[in-house]
Amino acid sequence: MSTKDIIKLGITLMIVGVISASVLSVTHGITAPIIEEQRIQEIENNMQEFFPDAEEVEIDEQEEREFYFAYYEGERIGVATSEAGSGYGGDIDMMIAMDMDGVIKGVSILYHEETPGIGDVIEDESFKDNFAGITPEDAIQEEVDMITGSTQSVEGAKDGVEKGRQVLADFLELDMPVMEEVED
Repeated sequence: MSTKDIIKLGITLMIVGVISASVLSVTHGITAPIIEEQRIQEIENNMQEFFPDAEEVEIDEQEEREFYFAYYEGERIGVATSEAGSGYGGDIDMMIAMDMDGVIKGVSILYHEETPGIGDVIEDESFKDNFAGITPEDAIQEEVDMITGSTQSVEGAKDGVEKGRQVLADFLELDMPVMEEVED
């Protein structure tokens, strides 16, 4: 291959690279606001499900963490945050909500890669309903039933909820028992 051919090839590759980078940049610029809007809509939908009386939902970042607040007649009635637990297929991203007294109002599974038909039972309403109503005095590990065949997924979800509950309790300055470490 001659020097001239190498230069042509290099210029061609550079042009292809510049065009590809430009297309990716424009695509990101177009889709990023849409994705953010969908994320905010999902947060608002979850908060409305957790707090049906809420008239307003506010998203606020504090100490490098997002908190979501529900308001009724101008008064804060609940708070939520996102947390992750470690399941069989990786992280289980979830949203945990509690009222101002520290009672868990609900849990929403946002993303996971658990095994379909086994570990994805953590998405079932019957599983998520186990968390609703847990008070600051209750131990999540004792309150939530295990599901045969999906132990690691369930433990990961319980651990994520416990970590989220602790973050929310600290934020609300509630006195709660220190969480137990989940064994791997």
